[in-house]
Amino acid sequence: MNTHIDRHDLLALLDKGLNYPLVLMIAPAGSGKSILLDQWQAHRKRDASDSHILHFQLSPRFNEGHTLFAAIFEKLKAVASLWDASFFNLFKDDSEVKPEQIIDVFIEAFAQVDQAITIIFDDFHLIKTSDIHKTMEELIARLPTHVNFVISSRAHPQFSIAKLKLQESVLMIDSHDLKLDEQSLLALNHTIGASNIESERASRLLIQTEGWFVGTKLALLAYDKTGNIALDNFSGSQPELLNYFGHEVLNKLRPSLRRFVLGTAITQAFNQDLCEHVLNIDYTAAKLEEITMQELFLSPVPNLPGWYRYHPLLQDFLLKRLEIEESPAYIQHLHFRVAQYFLEKHNHSKAIYHASLCSQQSFYFNVLENACHAWIRQGELEPVIESLSTLSNEDFNQHPELLINQLYALLFTRRFNQAGFFVELLASSEENCERQSAHFHFFNLLLSILQSDTEVLTPEQKNFQALSAAPPEALGFVKVVQAYSLMCNGHLKEAFKIASQAKLDLRQLEHPFFESFANLIIILCDRYLGRGIDAVQLMNEVFLPIENGNRNPLWANLATGMLVVEYEQNRLNNFLELSSQLTPLLNHSCATEQVATVYLYSARVFHIEGQRSKACRLLDQLERILSLGDYQRLNSQVVHEKMRQAFINGDLSLCEHLFEHYHLADFSKKGVWQTSEHYEERTEKLALSAVYYHIAKAKFKLASELLEDLARQLDRHGLVSRALVARCNIAMLAFKQGKSDIATSQLKRLISRYGLVCFSRSVFDEAPSLEQLFQHAMHENRVMLPTLFINIFSTLLNAEENPASQIQPAHLLTDKELEVFELLAAGLSNPEISEQLSIAVSTTKWHLKNIYTKLGVKNRTAALALAHKTVAA
Repeated sequence: MNTHIDRHDLLALLDKGLNYPLVLMIAPAGSGKSILLDQWQAHRKRDASDSHILHFQLSPRFNEGHTLFAAIFEKLKAVASLWDASFFNLFKDDSEVKPEQIIDVFIEAFAQVDQAITIIFDDFHLIKTSDIHKTMEELIARLPTHVNFVISSRAHPQFSIAKLKLQESVLMIDSHDLKLDEQSLLALNHTIGASNIESERASRLLIQTEGWFVGTKLALLAYDKTGNIALDNFSGSQPELLNYFGHEVLNKLRPSLRRFVLGTAITQAFNQDLCEHVLNIDYTAAKLEEITMQELFLSPVPNLPGWYRYHPLLQDFLLKRLEIEESPAYIQHLHFRVAQYFLEKHNHSKAIYHASLCSQQSFYFNVLENACHAWIRQGELEPVIESLSTLSNEDFNQHPELLINQLYALLFTRRFNQAGFFVELLASSEENCERQSAHFHFFNLLLSILQSDTEVLTPEQKNFQALSAAPPEALGFVKVVQAYSLMCNGHLKEAFKIASQAKLDLRQLEHPFFESFANLIIILCDRYLGRGIDAVQLMNEVFLPIENGNRNPLWANLATGMLVVEYEQNRLNNFLELSSQLTPLLNHSCATEQVATVYLYSARVFHIEGQRSKACRLLDQLERILSLGDYQRLNSQVVHEKMRQAFINGDLSLCEHLFEHYHLADFSKKGVWQTSEHYEERTEKLALSAVYYHIAKAKFKLASELLEDLARQLDRHGLVSRALVARCNIAMLAFKQGKSDIATSQLKRLISRYGLVCFSRSVFDEAPSLEQLFQHAMHENRVMLPTLFINIFSTLLNAEENPASQIQPAHLLTDKELEVFELLAAGLSNPEISEQLSIAVSTTKWHLKNIYTKLGVKNRTAALALAHKTVAA
C-alpha cells in the first residue's frame, strides 16, 4: 500500500537548502526522512532537469576503506568527463590515500561540472569511521557554490555543526520540522483508505504521537481495521510499536546504556543531576550526550535547559520493558529516589506522584504533608485540593495535618459546603487534641466571616478569645481578621496597628499568602487615612517582586491591591493591562471582597474609557454574584457606582429608578449617621448615592445638608479620603450653581487642610466634574499646583487637547507603528493586526503603547477617534 503524502512545506525547505553547502536532517527512526528525500529527488528531476542528484543509501559496508568516496567518484563519472590521471589513479590500489588528496581531487572534479550537483547521503548514522567524518567536514568547507550535500541521519555527525552554523553553511532540519500536522494526518488517513476521522480525535492523536510519522501511520492503520477503539487504546504497547522500538532503539544499545535508558524512563523528564541521584552512576553527562547524539526519541524540555524527555510512545514502551526486565522492588526504589530528589528541589507535584508509587505509605504521607504545607504558604490552593482528593476519611483521621491543609484550601477557594463537612470531620477526629480543637474554632470563624460581611461588621469577641491555643499561622491570620473587622467598622488606626503586627508575625513564619492579606489591610488603612504615598510605596514593595510569578491566589491578592494603586495614580493604561491579566483568574474560588474590588474598579475605568455598556454588564454581573450571600456592604458599593455612572451620563430616568429600587429615600435624611456609633461604609455609600440623585434633580439644599453631615461624621472617624470626597462634592455644588469664587475658596481650603496627596483619582471620579473646578482655579491663578501633580492628572487637568490638524501620525510614528495605526483605524483587533503583520500579539500591544504615548492619547478609543479626525482633516 502506498501511503506517501506530499509535504510541500518540507520540499520547499529542502529547495532552500540548495543555498547552503550542507543540509543536515537529524531525526529519529520512522520520522519520514527517506520518504521525503525520495519525493524531493523526484521533485527536482521534474523542476530542475539541468541539475544532478547523486543519491546514496548508506550501509555499514561504506565504513570500509575508501568505499564511500569511491562510490561518489563512480557516480560523478556519469555526469562529467573526468580524463585527468589523478581521477583514475586515486582508488586503484590499496595504498593509503590522505584526506587532503581526496578533497583536492573532488574539488577538481566538481570544477569539471557546470550544472548544480547535490549529493544525498541517507542513513549517515551508519558511518562510524572518524576519518570519513573528518574528510567530509573539510570537503564541505571547500565546496564550490554549485555543489552541496544533503545528509539524513538519526545521529549527529562527528564533525562540528556549531562551526557550520556560525559560518551560515548549514540548514538544519530536525524532528520538529518533520512532525505531521493535522492536515498531513488527514491526508495520510485518506491514502490508507480509512474512514474520515473527527478533528478532535485527529488532534488528540497528534498529541499522543507528537506528529511522529510511523507512530501516526500505525495508529491510522489500526483505526482502519477497528475504528475509534484503536485510537482510544493507542499506546507504546501495540505489537507493531513493541517490535519497532525493540528493533530500532533498545536492541541497538550496549548493556550499560540500555539500563540507563530503562531507568530514566520512570520520570517524565530528567537531567544529569536527577540521573546521578536516582541511578547512582558516574559519567551521566557522557551517557546523556550519547543518547542525545543517537536521536533516541529524546527531546529537550522547553524552557528547562539541560532537561530531556522521551517521546511518550517510547516512554510507554520502556516502562513495559522495565517491568519485564527488573524486579518490582528495584522499580519502587527508583520511584523513591526520584520522589526524594523532587522533594529536595521543591517540585512537590512530581514528588507526590513518585512517592505514591514507591510502596512506602509513611513516606508518601510525609511528602503530602510537606507539599501541602508549602503550597498553602504560597497560596497554591488548587494543587492541595487535587493532591488530597483521593484520600479517605480514615486517611484524614490518621493524618490530621492533611485535614487542616485541606480545610485551608477549601475555605480560601470558597468551597464552603465541602469545608463544612471537613470541619465536622476535624471535630470528630480520634486523635483530637488542643491544637486540633483550636483549629476547629478557627475554621468555624473563617466559615462565618467568609460567607457574610455581617459577621465582619459585628464580630463576637468570644470567637477570637477561643483561639488562644491556635498554632502561630492561625493566630497570625486571626489578627488579619480582627484588623479587617476594625477597618470595616472605621477604626482605622487600631486596624493598621493589628494588621502590622500580623504582617510581622506571618513574615517570621515565612507565610507570604497570609501576609498578603495583612498587606492589603495596611494599604487600605493608609489610603483611607490620607496616606496615599505610603500605600503606593508598600504596594510596589510587595507586588513588584512577584509581578511575573505564578498566577496563584497570592499573586491575585496583591495584583488586586496594585490594580487599585494604578487607578488611584491615574495610570489607566496600566490598570487595563493588569485588569486583563487578573480578571480571567476571578472565579467562584476567589474571595468575595477581591471579586467586588476588581469588578467595581474595572467597571469604573471602562466607563471612563467610554465603554458604558461593558461597565453596566460588569456591575450587573457583580450584583448577581453578591446576591448569593449576605453582602450588604459590598452591595452598597455596587449601588453607589451605578448611581454615580447614571449621574455622570445625565440619565435622570435611571437615577430615579435606582433611587426608588434601592430605597435611597431612607438615606436622604439629615442625621442618618445617628443610628450607629461607628462608621458604616454601607451608610456612606448609599447616602452619597442619594446625594447624586438630589443633585441631578437640582435639590441642591438637601444635597448640601447630606454632604455636610457626611463630611462631619467621616472627619470624626478619621476617614480622611472619604471626608475629602464629601467636601469636594460640597465645593462642586457651589460651582454648579455659579458660585465659582466660593467654590474656588473651598477648594483652596481643602488643599490646605488635607494636602494634595489625598487627591487621588477616586476623589475626582466620586466628586464628578471636580477637574473643571481645578481648571477654573488654575486659569484664575487662584491655585498653583506642582508639576508632579499636574503630570499625574494631566488627562483631567489639561482643558484643551491638541487639535487633530496639529497631530500628524506620519511624522510622529515609525514605519511599523504607522502600519499598526492604519490597521487600528481600519477597525482590526489586536490578534487581527498581529496576523496581518506577522508579529506576536505582545509585539502589537507594545507598538500600540508607544503609539498612544506619541499621539498623546489615553487608549484605543481615543486613538480611533484621532485617526478618524485626522482622515477627515
